[in-house]
Amino acid sequence: MWNLLLRIRYVSIIAVISAFVGSFFMFCLGAKKTFVALWDYFNGIRPEYIPDHMVAEDLVVGRLIIVLDTFLLAIILMYFGYAIYALFIIKDKEVEKSDFPGWLLPTGVGDLKETLAQVIIVLMFILALRVIWLGLDKLVWEMLVVPASIVLLAAALRIVGFKEKH
Repeated sequence: MWNLLLRIRYVSIIAVISAFVGSFFMFCLGAKKTFVALWDYFNGIRPEYIPDHMVAEDLVVGRLIIVLDTFLLAIILMYFGYAIYALFIIKDKEVEKSDFPGWLLPTGVGDLKETLAQVIIVLMFILALRVIWLGLDKLVWEMLVVPASIVLLAAALRIVGFKEKH
């Protein structure tokens, strides 16, 4: 019975595969967005959703900020795939023999939760930057909701006591 329960952990391979597939997709999407942003810039194409006050250089910067968000998500999905694989699939002895970089190996599920919380803050920061960048011509006080949420989440992480990694 105990062996059966231990083998159930191999179901987490679904999460590993899904994370890697999602990561690959996000890398491809980021590359496509980068190509389209540069193509549009060099060919003078202006998307409809861009405010009129933005010049071509501002436009490409704003679009590359969006690309940054995409690549960050791709990297995080890849990290989670490796981390879940290391935590649930391979045995401790195999981890020590593997070529996994030390920073890629979590010590437990708590490390994954901490990383996820930090990534959410960074993604929200990029979202706030994008919203403000694209809405510079119509700034309203309601735009402070996202930055205020970022500050509150960061404070909550500090209170919870997640340690800083170097």
